[in-house]
Amino acid sequence: MSNPFRDWREERGLTRTEMAVLLGTGVSQVQAVESGMPNRPFKAFVSAFADVAGVELADKLVAEYAAWRAEQQAQVLLKLQEG
Repeated sequence: MSNPFRDWREERGLTRTEMAVLLGTGVSQVQAVESGMPNRPFKAFVSAFADVAGVELADKLVAEYAAWRAEQQAQVLLKLQEG
């Protein structure tokens, strides 16, 4: 499973800079969301994304993003347990 926001951006051939311009945010925010560690309120990022791509798609990607983050966290926990 991969990051749905990064997939959406890459499928459209957008750079992180272009995505940031499109959403009215900084490149660092796009990078943070794509790494799974948003450094600003994730809600604001999703709201800007919904304004651009539509609420239905934003809701879908948020659900996929939550599953992606949970998978990433589970992998880290498994690694710790195997220690």
